[in-house]
Amino acid sequence: METLVGSVTNLPELDGVRVFVAIVEHGGFLAASRALGIPRSTVSHRLAALEEALGVRLLARTTRTVAMTEAGRDYHGQVRAALQMVDDANRRMAGLVAAPRGMVRVALVPGFAATWLGAIAERLLTRYPEVQLVASLEDRMVDLVSEGFDVAVRAGDLPDSGLTARRIGETRFACFASPAYLDSHPPLTTPRDLVHHDAVLFIGGLTATWAFEGPERVSVPVRGRYVVNHQGLQLEAGEAGLGVVRLLPFTVRASLEAGRLVRVLPEWHSPPARLYVVTQGIVHRTAALAAFLEVLDEVVGRQPFGDGCLTPRSVAIGEIAPPRA
Repeated sequence: METLVGSVTNLPELDGVRVFVAIVEHGGFLAASRALGIPRSTVSHRLAALEEALGVRLLARTTRTVAMTEAGRDYHGQVRAALQMVDDANRRMAGLVAAPRGMVRVALVPGFAATWLGAIAERLLTRYPEVQLVASLEDRMVDLVSEGFDVAVRAGDLPDSGLTARRIGETRFACFASPAYLDSHPPLTTPRDLVHHDAVLFIGGLTATWAFEGPERVSVPVRGRYVVNHQGLQLEAGEAGLGVVRLLPFTVRASLEAGRLVRVLPEWHSPPARLYVVTQGIVHRTAALAAFLEVLDEVVGRQPFGDGCLTPRSVAIGEIAPPRA
């Protein structure tokens, strides 16, 4: 068996298969090169060699996009599971597959953590007794390398980076306020009415511009007397009646159910905010980190999403937006 696996994995075509799958699952040539730890030119060369060996075009490339051809979709469906089996066999032969153990340090945006971290931790730590999980709730953009994090869950646009990002879903910000606040302030029927209201603002100054999509697209100036740097503080301020808050819907479920907050401007929401899982790439992935990512996908992918809380997205080419070069 060991000889067979070794001979198979040394075939040039298998290198091309591995590159092809990486391009599809990481969203492009540059992201695949980062994930595999090889130059982008090598990625292009190996894909070209694979397509030549197969006699078909697997990917249609333009200067800006990469998309699978019909043959590529069929081929990907067949080889992905086979490649995973080969990789598992190789790791078993090398003695590298044991029960995941060790520490995983993860940084998460607070709203995501409040909704899913408990279920993720319970499943991860029950399934893998030798794994330790250290979670840090961070509204800021952490530096995985210098701060020693293995993985981060981030919302919004990603800055230029050498990291690997996988899109796990998208959500939209919505506006909320306490019943007491609404009883003592003018009606809120359109976003333009916000000029007559206080907003609890997130980072920055006492004024901001909120963009909305709904019956029309509009951007409106808002002002406030309270600025915070943590979404949990925004939530508390909204419940206390200090103003209108703009938060991700899945962060306020408990407050809505308890009546501490109500949705305002229900026909209006922000443009989509994407959620990403960010790591340093496959070469830095331990068995413990792989176990965490596996459990995260299980928990988030099985949630009953509604009211725009979070739309999970299956991983497909073009849906993963890696950091720009």
